Amino acid sequence: NPFFADGRSMRGQPEGTVAQGMLQDDPAFFTGTTDGDSLWVDVSPVEVTRELVDRGQERFGVFCAPCHGLSGNGNGPVHIRAAGLAEGTWTPPTDLATDVVAAQPAGQIYNTIKNGIRNMPAYGPQISPEDRWAIVSYVRAIQASRGSDIGDLPEDARKQLN
Repeated sequence: NPFFADGRSMRGQPEGTVAQGMLQDDPAFFTGTTDGDSLWVDVSPVEVTRELVDRGQERFGVFCAPCHGLSGNGNGPVHIRAAGLAEGTWTPPTDLATDVVAAQPAGQIYNTIKNGIRNMPAYGPQISPEDRWAIVSYVRAIQASRGSDIGDLPEDARKQLN
């Protein structure tokens, strides 16, 4: 635009401004840490509800299952294809129910979703903080389900299965 000397069509935001409602002043929610730096939160800062876990399952299916598989065991279609190519450069996805991942604080799993790790890309630009916490909740549900059996269900639920 010839109106401005630098040819822009509109002025940029003044440095240091934050759009209304976009101030990320809760480090636990936006970074998964207690201090905005390095101390992971142990549990999700959002209330875990059935709706949240269901949303996490849906988002997991979109973003995570291609590599980690629908059950989180690390055997998704991308992994199967890469392993089949046998090029020697592929790092297999982690089984999300291993003791190593289950022992990680919730904030660390959130951070992995946001920033990536090894071959896994950063999904922070694609997945909102709310959905990242939903996925963390679903991963915790996967982990809990792996170590359970029918005896863990209430009596009425067991009867429905039989």
